[in-house]
Amino acid sequence: MPTLVREHEVLNLLRKERSVLLINTSGGKDSDAMLTEVWAWIHRHQIASERTYIITADLNRNEWHFAREHIRTFTQALTGKEPIIVQRPQGDVLQMWEDRYEKLQAEGRTTTPHWSSAAHRYCTAGAKRAQIHKAIVRLFPKDTVVINCIGLRAEESSRRSRANTLKYHQSSPTAPTLNRHVYTWLPIHNYSLRDVWNTLGWTLEELHLLQKDVRERVTPGDYAKLEEVCREWDYRWGKSYALGNTRMSCALCVMANQHDLQNGIAWNPEHFRAISELERRSSFSFQPDQWLSDLGHEFLDPDELEELADAKLRNLELKRLNPGTKNPQLPTQLPLI
Repeated sequence: MPTLVREHEVLNLLRKERSVLLINTSGGKDSDAMLTEVWAWIHRHQIASERTYIITADLNRNEWHFAREHIRTFTQALTGKEPIIVQRPQGDVLQMWEDRYEKLQAEGRTTTPHWSSAAHRYCTAGAKRAQIHKAIVRLFPKDTVVINCIGLRAEESSRRSRANTLKYHQSSPTAPTLNRHVYTWLPIHNYSLRDVWNTLGWTLEELHLLQKDVRERVTPGDYAKLEEVCREWDYRWGKSYALGNTRMSCALCVMANQHDLQNGIAWNPEHFRAISELERRSSFSFQPDQWLSDLGHEFLDPDELEELADAKLRNLELKRLNPGTKNPQLPTQLPLI
């Protein structure tokens, strides 16, 4: 296994009298691997466990049904600790999309899509990062060095490959205040996908065999059968991977590939219907080149399919009336204000 990135610098920071590790977990493979590796590293270097905290940003309706239980049971089994759970008080990601749509409509910005995107990830910023940062300020108001651990990996994208692996926070709300100093550490930034699964005790080949078995034996929506098959394989990690997903983020994520979206729809039809309703009402597709509603026709009634057709016509008219937009498929999407 690779060594943890910049571990000696982090050890030096942890030599300070009041210093703590705050380990983020989402229930995904990367955060599970990070927690596994960092917890072993803590024991190797005899860092007191009471200086370690595990935290998760719960996304409520946007979460997979099995995510919360997996985070709790895995964290308890490995560390003996209960994870700290934070949520956006104004509502989950679906509520953020609803609120942004209403705000844009009220401001007359009717050519601006309300969905978050790869370029404007206000969902991550508002529902995850902002809530974690508020928790840091609340839990460690002064006189503390906080090492905030996140399981990002360079292999995931070119942007993430350039991430600062030990970043000192200088901006509000986690800027240096009252002798509180916050760092974000990416301990498994150098891990490959194979390294991640090996850390969890699986090879990629074994994972593919499990996925094949699930496809053959489990009907979408049958959570009991999915649990049974996973037990037979002694598989204890995020069940979206057993379904064949590449990621375990939101059940229906604006950055997901089509296969992951189809899984999300099949296993979360009510959540799909809520997003589809907003898609049809707004006339903006969930992704720039993909109407989510098109992937789940079987969960929509004839009236809703007619609404979808009308929404697509309105979208085409919007493009015709706004030919100067940068994106030929959708008007330019602006960040959340």
